[in-house]
This record gives sequence, C-alpha cells and structure tokens, in this order.
Amino acid sequence: MMKQLTLFIIGFLMFVVLATVDSYLDRTVRRKRQRADSTPIELKLLVQPRFIAHGDSAKLTLTVKNKTYDTLKFTLRTPVVAIFAVKKDGVTIWDSMHGKVVAQVITPFVLAPGKGKSLHS
Repeated sequence: MMKQLTLFIIGFLMFVVLATVDSYLDRTVRRKRQRADSTPIELKLLVQPRFIAHGDSAKLTLTVKNKTYDTLKFTLRTPVVAIFAVKKDGVTIWDSMHGKVVAQVITPFVLAPGKGKSLHS
C-alpha cells in the first residue's frame, strides 16, 4: 500500500512538473511567434456610407485590436482616443477636433489580449 501511494505521489508530481514545463514552453513559443509579427495592433477603418459627396454626413469607425497575448497599456495626453481628419490632395478639409477644446488629462487606454475597441467620429 505504501509503495502504491509513493508511486502515485511521484506520478502526480511528474504530471505537475510536465504540465508546468508544457505551459511555459507553450507561452514561450507563442511569444516567439508574436515577436515575428512586428505589429502588435491591428487597425481597421470603416466609413459609412462608402461613397460621400460634398455636404453629406458620414460615420467613421476606427477599430483597434490587440494581436498579442499580453495586455497593452497606452497613456494618452487627453481623453480623446482618436482624432479623425479627412484630407484631399494633402490639405485637411475636415477635422473631428475643429472648434473643440479638450482638457489635458492623462487617460489610460487598455487593450486586453485578442480584444479590440471601436472608436467613432
């Protein structure tokens, strides 16, 4: 009986060690793959409607996605997370901040692993 208990404990300890090593190796491999992709965030811009004439209103949505396995933390100088601007031939013809005043307040912007946030104009 004592021999069985000893073998059980040794087997259990080996399982715990192997599971820990496997988990560590899995994280290490994922991080190496992650480093190979040099862009930790993915940006997508959606404009609705797709075609706009002068004077039409449009909705701009910028989606920011964390492509890493770690939480990304950014420190912004204002509560405004995104500033949208429309340019034609290098000249700004519309700016989402035009005529607005914003307090300079340090604002955290956090993206959990694999998660995204949508920012609207």
